[in-house]
Amino acid sequence: MNASQHIYDMMYRIQGQTQEVVLQKERIVPADVMHECLRMLAPELSGFEVREEYAYRGAMEADRAQLVEVWTNVLTNAMEAMPQGGVLIVRMTETKRKIVVEIKDNGIGMEKHQLKRVFDPFYSTKSGKKMNFGLGLSYCYAIVHKHKGTMNVHSKPGLGTSVFMQFPKPKQQHDNSVEGKG
Repeated sequence: MNASQHIYDMMYRIQGQTQEVVLQKERIVPADVMHECLRMLAPELSGFEVREEYAYRGAMEADRAQLVEVWTNVLTNAMEAMPQGGVLIVRMTETKRKIVVEIKDNGIGMEKHQLKRVFDPFYSTKSGKKMNFGLGLSYCYAIVHKHKGTMNVHSKPGLGTSVFMQFPKPKQQHDNSVEGKG
């Protein structure tokens, strides 16, 4: 009982640390950072077809190290959902006010009851995995929210999963509406 309580306390502290993260923001090009993540994961990605679709190639203010951690985590989850290999699509698009990042796999997908708990600390759909404490997506969710973004997961059993992250677009450096008046 003492050992279980110790492990729970330790995991609770680890999870609590994600709430205390202070972002070190800098101007980054998210498409370049995502491409770096894919390059770092290249050995693990050898059995997958990877498609990169970067319609948005602009910049944003973000903590590069934290985003690398988030995207690497989501990409790793996608690979683990496709044990026999498959198609991994990474997309960046934009709306009027948001930068939209999508990481999509054609893996095993998730049931509705799993989807509801996907961001809960200590929840995992992976069985028998050593060192899997179910903190990955909880951490990712916290970091995306610290960037004033949102994170959503869409999934259907047998049809794969899409993870959507939306970040605010950077404000324009100068206001065009004032120019030319006077």
